[in-house]
Amino acid sequence: RELADGAAAALAAKPRALPTGERQGKASLEAALHYSRGREFHDRFEVSQAIGEYERALYLDPDNPWILFDLAMLSGPERAAQLRERLIALGEPWLSHTSNLLANDYRALGQLDQALAAAGRGLAAVRAAQAAHPWYVESTLLQEMADIHLQLAAMEREKQQQQIYAETGQWINYQELAPTPEEMRQYRVGRDLYLQAIEVAPEGSYLRFQYRLNLARGSRGRDREMLLRQYESAMAALAQQSNDPGWSPGQNPADDLALLYEEGDDYDRAKRVFGAVIEQYPDSPTAGLALSGLARVALACGHKQEAAQLFEEMGERWWQSQPRAKDASLRAAALYKNELGEPEKAARLYRAIGRRFGRHSFYNIETLSLIHISEPTRPY
Repeated sequence: RELADGAAAALAAKPRALPTGERQGKASLEAALHYSRGREFHDRFEVSQAIGEYERALYLDPDNPWILFDLAMLSGPERAAQLRERLIALGEPWLSHTSNLLANDYRALGQLDQALAAAGRGLAAVRAAQAAHPWYVESTLLQEMADIHLQLAAMEREKQQQQIYAETGQWINYQELAPTPEEMRQYRVGRDLYLQAIEVAPEGSYLRFQYRLNLARGSRGRDREMLLRQYESAMAALAQQSNDPGWSPGQNPADDLALLYEEGDDYDRAKRVFGAVIEQYPDSPTAGLALSGLARVALACGHKQEAAQLFEEMGERWWQSQPRAKDASLRAAALYKNELGEPEKAARLYRAIGRRFGRHSFYNIETLSLIHISEPTRPY
């Protein structure tokens, strides 16, 4: 009864109906208020509250591109795809700049045909506009389409592997299988699109290296070896031009190449390239990543003492400038304690980690004796 009375009172106090223009203006103001609140929550990483405010704003202003854009960024792929379809329907510049994100949504949903169509629409719009867009808009769309075709090629390989396993009970490495016609068709389309993306990207740009590496990762046999040789040649030419690549620690083509070799268990080549990175950029945080790479390779080859020393060196040298230094020190300490039977070295490293990164670097630090370690610790 109280709720009913309250509702009746609220209806009685409801403002008069506004004329259409005034009503739209009020809605726009309310939408702007909700959107502004959503941005505040968004900036504080309070996602559920931000989504709620964005949804209220969108209800009041359904064609506002910025509300659609920001809400899609926080939504799951299904909802994000719906929002981005509405955003793209508004035309340029949203069609060109949002199509790759829409393609990603459809890929996450497993709808690869729709993903290709979305990226294709964006690419057509970019090329129709000619010089109206930065180069990376076109190259990113080409990359998206290339990745989808390479994914389809990989699915064909997996289908072939599963068929052989069902018939023989043996799982065959895909590198040992002859490609099917459909796999080759998808691979060639993806390769050609990646070659176009490489041509669009400026010479010496990090994305150009990244495209080459992605293409090599999706290829096999002679194509793979040829692409890797081309990648190494381009990398060597860049190294001759400058001792500082000018990229962030996570953007170094040599480090990326070494990781690719490591993924393929090609440890000799991975070790060679990681070593070259350290030699080329000895004072760069990139060298810290390469040290960790060398440590992983040593560990994969069964050289635990060498791995522990390399992880320890990475943590000691780069703890002030390389975010992964703490993890390297923790791995070194765990190796000394659990694998090498050297608890004193482990205790020394745990003390150093505690001094450098604080007590939050460990679980259950209150139960840990840094002198007589009884349980391994793990980072948050």
